[in-house]
Amino acid sequence: MDADASQIIAEKKAARFTYKGEQGYMPMIGHLSKAAVVIHDELREGNIAPASRNLEFIQDSQTHLPKGYRIAYIRLDSAGYQANIFNCCKETSKTFAIGGRLNEWEILIPFLHSKQIEPI
Repeated sequence: MDADASQIIAEKKAARFTYKGEQGYMPMIGHLSKAAVVIHDELREGNIAPASRNLEFIQDSQTHLPKGYRIAYIRLDSAGYQANIFNCCKETSKTFAIGGRLNEWEILIPFLHSKQIEPI
């Protein structure tokens, strides 16, 4: 399952401002790439962070599959970089790919350990 929040700009008075600074909504959409179908969606107010309730969304998505099927693979962007999601995937034997931000020191750590660069 691939899940991601997508901004929808709306000019309604009731719409909240998104983290991108525009008035609208931030729905979460989960789809199965092999089957090319959306299995679950959740309309969210614009001011709801994309990182909110991601584990619950994954768990709710499972209930929308036909009986006998399960979600075996999860792909999320950096909004899904959360310990509770990692732990759930491990406990339920799901393979997962979740984006995360690296700072310049984290990128250099493998080189430091491999001694491919020398201290100044």
